[in-house]
Amino acid sequence: MIISFAGLSHLGIVSSIATAFKGFSVIGFDSRPDLIEQIKKKNLPILEPGLDEAFAASFSNMTFTSKIEEIKNSDIAYVSLDVATDSSNVGNLDPLRELIYLLDQNLAPKTILVILSQLPPGFMKTLRLNSFREVYYQVETLIFGNALERALSPERFMVGCKKPHEELSSTYENLLTAFKCPILKMRYESAEISKIAINLYLANQVTLTNSIAEICSKTGAVWSEVAQSLKLDRRIGPYCYLQPGLGISGGNIERDLTIIAQVADKVGANSGLIKTSTKLSSYHKDYVLRVLSQTVLQKIPKPKIGILGVTYKTGTKSVKNSPTLRLIEDLKGYSMRAFDPEADWEGDWTKHVQGTAHAYETCEEADVLIFMTPWKQFLDLDLTKLKSLMKGKVIIDPFSLFEHSRMTTLGFEHHVLGLPEREA
Repeated sequence: MIISFAGLSHLGIVSSIATAFKGFSVIGFDSRPDLIEQIKKKNLPILEPGLDEAFAASFSNMTFTSKIEEIKNSDIAYVSLDVATDSSNVGNLDPLRELIYLLDQNLAPKTILVILSQLPPGFMKTLRLNSFREVYYQVETLIFGNALERALSPERFMVGCKKPHEELSSTYENLLTAFKCPILKMRYESAEISKIAINLYLANQVTLTNSIAEICSKTGAVWSEVAQSLKLDRRIGPYCYLQPGLGISGGNIERDLTIIAQVADKVGANSGLIKTSTKLSSYHKDYVLRVLSQTVLQKIPKPKIGILGVTYKTGTKSVKNSPTLRLIEDLKGYSMRAFDPEADWEGDWTKHVQGTAHAYETCEEADVLIFMTPWKQFLDLDLTKLKSLMKGKVIIDPFSLFEHSRMTTLGFEHHVLGLPEREA
């Protein structure tokens, strides 16, 4: 069985490697020859834990090409192009649509077409493909920073079908069953909504966690103590998202919130909760700015600000919708230094902040140090050395990387989301 993946963006690269790792013969196709040559040299353009190792172990099962005729006779062809979003979280579907039609016109009639890319509700029914083509929409649920693990051990497959009450193609089913998880068949529209529904539930968990953590900070309660109760409630449970943070970042969840709110408005459904979640996410992204204003900006005329962490989360190079970029934009004109162990350091935001080669360089003479991404590498910092390098003593640590009692013992003014403000 030959499986091809068309579109070697983040989704396509991770999915193709995971499929090859399971022992299938995989062809990766992308129209960009320079990217193909880069991948052939085992130089992956993305960061994911364990991905380089899995790629090395699977390389013998993989070939890569920029010529579409070389994937013509695939048994299954996945459309695996990530859908780019703009600053308003609106996706550009034109490249995806063009790729789908290109494949439909060039693949052999026997080839099954599976769309893996992120789709808005109603997209599948707008496609006008060859009538002989067997077409499925397989909902992707990868998470940046944990993508390979989820691709290798998915919780379930959600498969949109033209006729969900009929059996899947035996070829396609054989591929899916190799991953040993439940296969949920449903109509196209249900599959399109399923991905968004998952993200909407997650978004509201994030929003509630951040909102309650803020209330804890202002009332003397401790969020970590409250969270214990929630983890032991079977209606909520140990796997609920209970880590306070800086709103909803990245691209996927914010994109899906935007899409589903637009759909709700169009069909006359109430979108109030969805829009409130988006609004509150924006509010929580400004947590650091609010603390910074109260503790430093109102007290020091020209403070030096150190920022550790630029990516929107750990385990990725992506700065898409990163709270750090928003903070840098808000602080334009201030003296800022920043360090991140993996971030793609490009874009207009880099004009407003000085990049450093190491975390300690960021700390030098800083009046305040802000941990914007909870990279594990930061836990190895020598806090005594850090204190000696800093000019001030304010540490803003929204993710509670460091034990609060230890930080206060060292003489830091340690601000953590979810801890009483008066204890900083």
